[in-house]
Amino acid sequence: MILCLIFGNIEAQNNNSSYYDAKKGSQQQYADSVTIYLDSAQSISAKAPLRAVSYINRAIEISILKNDVSGEGRSYLALGTIQQDMSQHSLATANFKKCIQTLTSSKGGNEYKKKVSRSNPVNYDNVLFDAYLQLASSLEVLNKNDEALQNINIALGNSFSAIDHVRRKNATRILASIQINQGNTQGAVALLNGLLEQDRSEKNASGEAQSLLALGHLYEGIGNGNKALEYYNLAKSVSDQSNLTSLSIESNDALAQFYRSQGNLAQEVQARSSNIVINQKANNSYAVKKENFEIGNAYLNSNNTAMADSYLQKSLDVKGMSEDLKNDLTVYGNTQQLAPIPYRSAELQIGADAYKQLAQSSLKRNEFHKALEYYQHYALIQDSVQAARSLELAEAIELSNSIGQNQQRIQLLEKERELTDKSIEVLRQDRELKGVQVFNRNIIIFGLGFCMLFMMITAFIMIRNTKARRKADKILALQSLSGQMNPHFIFNALNSVNEYISQNDERAANRYLSSFSKLMRQVMDDSRHAFIPLEEEVEMLRLYLQLEHSRFKDKFTYELVISEDLQNLGFELPPMIIQPYLENAIWHGLRYRDGLGKLNISFELLNENLIITIIDDGIGLAKSKEIKTLNQMKQASLGMQNIRTRIQLMNEIYKTDMKISISETFPGAENAGATVVIAIPQVTVMKAANTVRT
Repeated sequence: MILCLIFGNIEAQNNNSSYYDAKKGSQQQYADSVTIYLDSAQSISAKAPLRAVSYINRAIEISILKNDVSGEGRSYLALGTIQQDMSQHSLATANFKKCIQTLTSSKGGNEYKKKVSRSNPVNYDNVLFDAYLQLASSLEVLNKNDEALQNINIALGNSFSAIDHVRRKNATRILASIQINQGNTQGAVALLNGLLEQDRSEKNASGEAQSLLALGHLYEGIGNGNKALEYYNLAKSVSDQSNLTSLSIESNDALAQFYRSQGNLAQEVQARSSNIVINQKANNSYAVKKENFEIGNAYLNSNNTAMADSYLQKSLDVKGMSEDLKNDLTVYGNTQQLAPIPYRSAELQIGADAYKQLAQSSLKRNEFHKALEYYQHYALIQDSVQAARSLELAEAIELSNSIGQNQQRIQLLEKERELTDKSIEVLRQDRELKGVQVFNRNIIIFGLGFCMLFMMITAFIMIRNTKARRKADKILALQSLSGQMNPHFIFNALNSVNEYISQNDERAANRYLSSFSKLMRQVMDDSRHAFIPLEEEVEMLRLYLQLEHSRFKDKFTYELVISEDLQNLGFELPPMIIQPYLENAIWHGLRYRDGLGKLNISFELLNENLIITIIDDGIGLAKSKEIKTLNQMKQASLGMQNIRTRIQLMNEIYKTDMKISISETFPGAENAGATVVIAIPQVTVMKAANTVRT
């Protein structure tokens, strides 16, 4: 049936004698549409990469449908450039190669090149040269230096002799960088000195500063500090005199890093202070905070805590940052739009790290109360960092899915174009060879059937690849959720330390801090793994229960029992699945009951399932819900949602069947308590754990 419909469509085209004339008449209109889409994508690529990619994919679709090889090549170049700016170099290289293949194929050969030069203002050689140039640059980042060298040599070859010297100089700089990576420092020095002489003769300050910086990095890399310092200072001088802001910043940063490696604090501070002045004029608050943080960190490393505190305080903007972030996250929750760039995780992390360093500075002066206060700020902002990173993760997954879907649609369009070209060719032969119509028709049907089979196979492969990509996205999301201990516990632990200090019980504070730090180290170490041995999880739970029991000795006792059947079986389970339920039992059940309560945790083997049972005789689920504050309900909801999401993802990824049930222990009683049962099938978990390690 499908083949008949296709054949009927071919016949309809045969009857329409004006089809080819109409197609030729609309070429210029579609070429203009492609240019508009590409220009729009370029203008919004920095702020809205998803929308920019959709514009470029639309340009590719139009180019494929209208056999516009020039537009298709330019579109692939633009798509690769956006991916390169987003550090997605593997995807970028694939699109740069598509651009080269499109422009150098039979349709993009010399005859087409002549057509483009007459009908299209975009220079054919420039597009192809830029594709080789960008491809070499991304391959260098991916450490594929041999392939990068091959492509940059093509760009600098005789085929592109008419390319303007600015583009050729950029290519030469990339060639020098590749030679440095391959250990050919003499060749790189010769190339960069040649560029330097040329830039000076042309009075090209920007090119001169770039060459000087490259030479400085080269000499620093081979251990010639004096030469490196000389070229960095020259680059700074040229950039400052010519008001080349970005190159001035780059020169100051190179000097600061060099002086830090030499232990020259005063000169490092001077270089970073210059960058602060430049970035303040440009209203770049993020860069100013970062430089202030680096200066404060340098003073702290030299034990000058007074100066360190001064600069670390300058790197903070806590009130504006936290309030704006709160509003932006609310907007994101209502409209599914990401928070603006200035409040993403990088800037938030600077604030968190600054508080952490301020705490270290206070500790060096034995100001324990102030150190504790700074650590509390650090924990608070770190929670915001996690929220911002979640937004960035959602954006990355959405962009990855969007690119994958668009690539599938483009591949289908390319197959459709191939099918259309074959159909037109068969149609032409059919008109010329009327005497053998039946024979030709059978050939057409066979050819179309083969193409349909090929498209079905291609669709199967694409579906399989899509499933693999979705699995990778789920694993990435699972890793982001693992190891997130409730900030509520961290705040309370720090408050306990504060209470010990206020009571002048320094020994108890030290013991508590030692146990707390050991617990945090183990949690961070376990969060790197999808599954951990049962013994490690039990040890982490013992530490946690000891800490909580030291705070609520008069509220509960606890017992942790492990069945002898579990000994030496090598059972494994996901980390941080049990702790949130223990925290709920203590904080929302046992803490509010009258008299001493009890918390029992048992690990048993039942039908090859690891059964974890948590039983408490606290106030119960219903009464606990009545007395919870709004903030406590939010914290508990986030913790339980984290576990439910992780369990769902692990069940989907590793084909297991982990289950959790929650009920009241003594329904209707004054202290109804709560019972949590977690069932983890060990057969599928062990298989999944082995798969992760492989």
